Amino acid sequence: MVRFAVPLLLGAVAFSQTLEMPPLAVTRDSGGSLRVILKANPDRPVAAIQWELVLPAGLRLEPSEASTGPAARSAGKGLTCAKRENPDQGPVLICILAGGMDTLQGGVVASFKVSTAESSPPGAATVRLQKALGVSADLNAVPMPDVRTIVSIR
Repeated sequence: MVRFAVPLLLGAVAFSQTLEMPPLAVTRDSGGSLRVILKANPDRPVAAIQWELVLPAGLRLEPSEASTGPAARSAGKGLTCAKRENPDQGPVLICILAGGMDTLQGGVVASFKVSTAESSPPGAATVRLQKALGVSADLNAVPMPDVRTIVSIR
């Protein structure tokens, strides 16, 4: 029975909506743009998405510097983010991408200006996108897997 469950679970994951963040390189004197990309599944489109970005110490990302990407703008979506300090995880940016009932196509849905603290040592920092949840046009929840990316600080 177990050997039949594994292909079913893998198939469910392969066909779900996913978000991705490409790796990013920044220097201490210039920031970069962290992009969130929707890999859309036309069989289960979403009209809104919420998520949390967890930042490591040394990286800065302000809610006021978040913007919608082309895929979100073409669907008439707006992006709202709020920052919360979490002593266990570091800064957390909570975001909601919503507006209207048009569904999102694949592509860049959000972009964030990332900068570093003066004291940030060179190296790799991991940014996590977690607790992502889409909502379909008929108001059904569409869970999305957590993802990570590496920000290289030079």
